[in-house]
Amino acid sequence: RCECSAKVTSLNGAPAVALRVRDITHTRKLEEEKDQLARELAEVQEQLSDLTQIATAPVDATNHLQAIDGLLKNLAVVTRADTGMVMFREGDLLTAKAGFGPEEKLKGNYSERMGEGFCGALAAANRPCYVEDAQSDPAYATPFVNEMNIKTMLGVPIRHGSDVMGAIHIDWHSPHPRSEKETQ
Repeated sequence: RCECSAKVTSLNGAPAVALRVRDITHTRKLEEEKDQLARELAEVQEQLSDLTQIATAPVDATNHLQAIDGLLKNLAVVTRADTGMVMFREGDLLTAKAGFGPEEKLKGNYSERMGEGFCGALAAANRPCYVEDAQSDPAYATPFVNEMNIKTMLGVPIRHGSDVMGAIHIDWHSPHPRSEKETQ
């Protein structure tokens, strides 16, 4: 790409036109790269802000389970999730220890075996799981999912080193696009 400019001037007392032609391909490319870096920086700043909000929001806790419950609720605010749960592993069982929304009532009253159910499957696989439409996915369309009107599910294992200690999952009542930021 070129940028052209013209200027009327005089040369030895006679009118003249001075033309200036400049190749701006490199300049344009640098501007595009700068704009891309600015977008990436804004995204990183948003992620940092979200993490700071989760980690520093006041958590009124007198024990570790209350603290986990508070952190889960902070996560819900940042992700705009409607419901969610934290399950900890006790041998071959994952037991609900923290929750918000309708799943809050399951604390201490709900368990899944490793490899079974949503949290049990993702914990056994030791990798995150995203289900875009849980109500139409035969692996997840349980009576509970339908009763709670859960559309989208996201779960990640809780690890200590290479050991899976449990799982956390959050759910939305309306379709929620997959986000690598939330999975991380």
